[in-house]
Amino acid sequence: MGYKIGLDGVLKRGTTATAGTQATVTVTNCTDVTLDLGTAVADTTSRASTNWASEVVVLMNGTLTFKMLNNTGDSDGAIAAIKDAFFDKDPIPLWPRDSATGEGLDGDWNITKFARDESMLQVQAFDVTATPNNEEREPVWQ
Repeated sequence: MGYKIGLDGVLKRGTTATAGTQATVTVTNCTDVTLDLGTAVADTTSRASTNWASEVVVLMNGTLTFKMLNNTGDSDGAIAAIKDAFFDKDPIPLWPRDSATGEGLDGDWNITKFARDESMLQVQAFDVTATPNNEEREPVWQ
Protein backbone atom coordinates (compact mmCIF):
# COMPACT_ATOMS: atom_id res chain seq x y z
CA MET A 1 0.00 0.00 0.00
CA GLY A 2 1.40 3.38 -0.95
CA TYR A 3 0.65 6.74 0.56
CA LYS A 4 0.71 10.12 -1.12
CA ILE A 5 2.70 12.63 0.86
CA GLY A 6 2.48 16.41 0.69
CA LEU A 7 5.68 16.63 -1.33
CA ASP A 8 3.97 14.63 -4.12
CA GLY A 9 1.44 17.43 -4.67
CA VAL A 10 1.67 19.82 -7.61
CA LEU A 11 0.17 23.29 -8.01
CA LYS A 12 -0.45 24.36 -11.60
CA ARG A 13 -1.20 27.94 -12.65
CA GLY A 14 -2.01 30.03 -15.69
CA THR A 15 -2.05 33.82 -16.05
CA THR A 16 -4.88 36.32 -15.81
CA ALA A 17 -4.79 36.45 -19.61
CA THR A 18 -5.53 32.69 -19.73
CA ALA A 19 -8.60 32.71 -17.45
CA GLY A 20 -11.10 30.21 -18.77
CA THR A 21 -8.41 27.68 -19.71
CA GLN A 22 -6.70 24.92 -17.79
CA ALA A 23 -3.65 25.79 -15.68
CA THR A 24 -0.48 24.30 -17.18
CA VAL A 25 2.59 25.91 -15.55
CA THR A 26 3.96 24.19 -12.41
CA VAL A 27 4.51 26.50 -9.43
CA THR A 28 7.85 25.33 -8.08
CA ASN A 29 8.31 27.76 -5.17
CA CYS A 30 5.15 26.86 -3.23
CA THR A 31 4.76 25.05 0.09
CA ASP A 32 1.91 24.13 2.41
CA VAL A 33 -0.86 23.90 -0.19
CA THR A 34 -4.33 23.32 1.30
CA LEU A 35 -7.56 22.83 -0.64
CA ASP A 36 -10.55 23.23 1.70
CA LEU A 37 -13.94 22.29 0.21
CA GLY A 38 -17.31 22.58 1.88
CA THR A 39 -20.99 23.22 1.27
CA ALA A 40 -23.62 25.74 2.16
CA VAL A 41 -26.90 24.24 3.34
CA ALA A 42 -30.50 25.36 3.65
CA ASP A 43 -32.64 24.34 6.60
CA THR A 44 -35.54 22.12 5.51
CA THR A 45 -36.72 21.23 9.00
CA SER A 46 -40.50 21.23 9.27
CA ARG A 47 -43.11 20.06 11.71
CA ALA A 48 -43.10 16.79 9.80
CA SER A 49 -39.50 16.26 10.95
CA THR A 50 -39.47 13.98 13.95
CA ASN A 51 -36.25 13.79 15.94
CA TRP A 52 -33.78 15.34 13.53
CA ALA A 53 -33.25 18.71 11.92
CA SER A 54 -33.11 18.48 8.14
CA GLU A 55 -30.86 20.28 5.67
CA VAL A 56 -30.28 20.22 1.93
CA VAL A 57 -26.99 21.08 0.22
CA VAL A 58 -27.40 24.27 -1.80
CA LEU A 59 -23.95 25.36 -2.99
CA MET A 60 -20.36 24.17 -2.82
CA ASN A 61 -17.60 26.50 -1.70
CA GLY A 62 -13.87 26.27 -1.48
CA THR A 63 -10.68 27.96 -0.42
CA LEU A 64 -7.17 27.32 -1.68
CA THR A 65 -4.29 28.49 0.51
CA PHE A 66 -0.58 28.19 -0.14
CA LYS A 67 2.74 29.79 0.64
CA MET A 68 5.21 30.94 -2.02
CA LEU A 69 8.85 31.42 -1.10
CA ASN A 70 10.15 34.84 -2.17
CA ASN A 71 12.69 33.51 -4.66
CA THR A 72 14.39 36.38 -6.46
CA GLY A 73 14.85 34.15 -9.49
CA ASP A 74 11.09 33.31 -9.70
CA SER A 75 11.95 31.15 -12.70
CA ASP A 76 8.35 30.08 -13.36
CA GLY A 77 6.92 33.60 -12.90
CA ALA A 78 4.51 32.48 -10.17
CA ILE A 79 4.97 35.46 -7.86
CA ALA A 80 4.38 37.95 -10.66
CA ALA A 81 1.34 36.05 -11.97
CA ILE A 82 -0.31 35.79 -8.53
CA LYS A 83 0.55 39.42 -7.67
CA ASP A 84 -0.92 40.62 -10.97
CA ALA A 85 -4.11 38.63 -10.41
CA PHE A 86 -4.47 40.16 -6.94
CA PHE A 87 -3.84 43.80 -7.85
CA ASP A 88 -5.74 43.65 -11.16
CA LYS A 89 -8.67 41.83 -9.47
CA ASP A 90 -8.62 39.27 -12.27
CA PRO A 91 -9.19 35.51 -11.95
CA ILE A 92 -6.25 33.19 -12.59
CA PRO A 93 -6.33 29.49 -13.50
CA LEU A 94 -5.08 27.30 -10.63
CA TRP A 95 -5.12 23.52 -10.28
CA PRO A 96 -3.90 21.95 -7.03
CA ARG A 97 -3.27 18.25 -7.72
CA ASP A 98 -2.33 15.45 -5.35
CA SER A 99 0.49 14.34 -7.70
CA ALA A 100 1.92 15.19 -11.12
CA THR A 101 -0.67 12.96 -12.80
CA GLY A 102 -3.22 13.16 -9.97
CA GLU A 103 -6.47 14.96 -9.43
CA GLY A 104 -7.72 18.17 -7.87
CA LEU A 105 -10.08 21.11 -8.38
CA ASP A 106 -9.25 22.80 -11.69
CA GLY A 107 -10.72 26.26 -12.17
CA ASP A 108 -10.27 30.01 -12.22
CA TRP A 109 -9.63 31.56 -8.81
CA ASN A 110 -9.82 35.02 -7.27
CA ILE A 111 -6.75 35.91 -5.21
CA THR A 112 -8.30 37.25 -2.00
CA LYS A 113 -5.12 37.46 0.10
CA PHE A 114 -1.54 38.20 -0.94
CA ALA A 115 0.48 38.79 2.24
CA ARG A 116 4.25 38.92 2.52
CA ASP A 117 5.86 37.46 5.67
CA GLU A 118 9.28 38.83 6.58
CA SER A 119 9.97 36.88 9.78
CA MET A 120 13.49 37.58 11.03
CA LEU A 121 14.91 34.04 10.83
CA GLN A 122 12.87 32.68 7.92
CA VAL A 123 12.88 32.97 4.15
CA GLN A 124 10.49 35.70 3.05
CA ALA A 125 7.26 34.18 1.81
CA PHE A 126 3.88 35.17 0.42
CA ASP A 127 0.75 33.75 2.04
CA VAL A 128 -1.91 33.38 -0.65
CA THR A 129 -5.63 32.67 -0.37
CA ALA A 130 -7.83 32.04 -3.39
CA THR A 131 -11.54 31.37 -3.89
CA PRO A 132 -13.28 29.93 -6.97
CA ASN A 133 -14.50 32.25 -9.73
CA ASN A 134 -17.01 30.84 -12.20
CA GLU A 135 -17.32 33.75 -14.66
CA GLU A 136 -15.42 31.95 -17.45
CA ARG A 137 -15.85 28.31 -16.38
CA GLU A 138 -17.15 26.21 -13.50
CA PRO A 139 -14.53 24.59 -11.26
CA VAL A 140 -14.26 20.88 -12.01
CA TRP A 141 -12.68 18.00 -10.12
CA GLN A 142 -10.35 16.12 -12.43
